[in-house]
Amino acid sequence: MRELARSASGLRLVLDLSELNLSELTWWDSSGLAALVIAQQQVNAHSGARLVLAGLPGHLAQRLHDAGLGGQFTLARSTAEAVDSFNPKLRPIR
Repeated sequence: MRELARSASGLRLVLDLSELNLSELTWWDSSGLAALVIAQQQVNAHSGARLVLAGLPGHLAQRLHDAGLGGQFTLARSTAEAVDSFNPKLRPIR
C-alpha cells in the first residue's frame, strides 16, 4: 500500500470488500482492524490520496464504529458509489 500511494500522486483507491463474501464473517480480530488502519494511514501520508472501503457489510461497519474507528474511514455501499465519491457533483451557482 505504501509503495502504491507513494508512486501515484493523488491516488484514488477503492478497496472492494464485497468480493470477499464477508457476510459470513461474524468477528474481526485486532489484526484485521490493524490491517485496515495501517492501509488508511499509509494512504493518508500522501497528499491528495484517498481510500474508500466499498461493500463492507453493516455488521463489520458497526465493528469499526464500536472500536472507535468509524471516523477514520470513508465507506461506500458499492464500488460505483465509491468512485462517485471521488468526483463530487458541482453545485449550481445561485
